[in-house]
Amino acid sequence: MFTGIVETIGCVTACDAARGRHRIAIDAGWDDVAVGESIAVNGCCLTAASTDPPRFWVDLSQETLECSTLGCLAPNVRVNLERAVQIGSRLGGHFVTGHVDLKSLVIDRQPINDCWRYTIALPKNIAAYVIPKGSIAIDGISLTINRVMADRFELMIVPATQRATVLLDRMVGDEVNLEADLLAKHVAQYVRSLHGVGIE
Repeated sequence: MFTGIVETIGCVTACDAARGRHRIAIDAGWDDVAVGESIAVNGCCLTAASTDPPRFWVDLSQETLECSTLGCLAPNVRVNLERAVQIGSRLGGHFVTGHVDLKSLVIDRQPINDCWRYTIALPKNIAAYVIPKGSIAIDGISLTINRVMADRFELMIVPATQRATVLLDRMVGDEVNLEADLLAKHVAQYVRSLHGVGIE
């Protein structure tokens, strides 16, 4: 479990797609990553398969490659990193599982004073969970939704988020990882179980 508060920005140092597997190495600047530890990389919960401090290696499953942008990572690309939340620590963002729902497109970005307004395409299969002032994780970043339209939603990226994450690396036409709010998913499933209907 994560909070969507990015801990550090790491850098991909190597990719290995040989022999039917897909592995990447990331330099996080950490010297205490344990094999088996869960780390969110651009919002995807991955397992540290081996370590070579300050680097760690992770394996990407076919599901991860299909549902996220991680298959496009290459050496020297920066990534958002967050380690699993510790019991008793502050929950500064929202509950984030690291199970990315899907990819979507940045369709607009505009500077607004010292912030940036990002507009993201809204896929129909998560639209029921996206509401104004609700939470969503984009590339592992806990963000507040400002405005929702039929096929898109808007967020404001404040200076602190600009400095602490790689979100401003995302330009119009780039893909981002989306994870809808976990609590909204559970409420929707509960309603479906009560009424035997889907939520569109």
